[in-house]
Amino acid sequence: MDSLLNLDQQVLLTLNQSVDQSSIAGKLFGFVAVGAIYLLMAILVVAWFMPIVRAQAYRLMLIRTGGGASIAWLVVTKALGTLIHRPRPLEDMAGVREFLFHRQSYSFPSDHATFLFTLAFGFLIAKNRPLGWIFLVGALLVSAARVVSGFHYPGDILGGVVVAGVVVGIMNLSRTRSLMDRYIGSPLVKLAAHLRLA
Repeated sequence: MDSLLNLDQQVLLTLNQSVDQSSIAGKLFGFVAVGAIYLLMAILVVAWFMPIVRAQAYRLMLIRTGGGASIAWLVVTKALGTLIHRPRPLEDMAGVREFLFHRQSYSFPSDHATFLFTLAFGFLIAKNRPLGWIFLVGALLVSAARVVSGFHYPGDILGGVVVAGVVVGIMNLSRTRSLMDRYIGSPLVKLAAHLRLA
């Protein structure tokens, strides 16, 4: 276990110290680490309003996938973070350079990685390849940038990928899908239609 933790720290330090935070690359990594998730969320909003998305089954898939990602992020990562409470590299290791200010909180698992990989896996399993690939590439870029920026260890990202896989697996069990669609998805689609958002 100690050798894995040492490897985790060595990879982080190598990546973190390979980029000068004041360079263009450093600023780009900083932006991707913090801001790219908002661009990806804008893609979801656009996907909801696209004319080809008007089918209820497609909107239910968007709600189910977004709901699974929200559960993974707001429930599972928070619970694991509280139980494991691994400090962020900036708080725990000497030599890690801070690209941007980041609030102190747990490091494992990465909530950004968990959320984005849950969306990517969910869309890919739902056979929505365009959104799946967009979010998979986005998840990889954001995750790499968060390691380079010193916010997370590589193991935190891998933990997020595992959590995402487990949550997507559970969310795609036929009984879970049926319950989500019946009690959450369909009422939200009806509400959106009533508010003229669908």
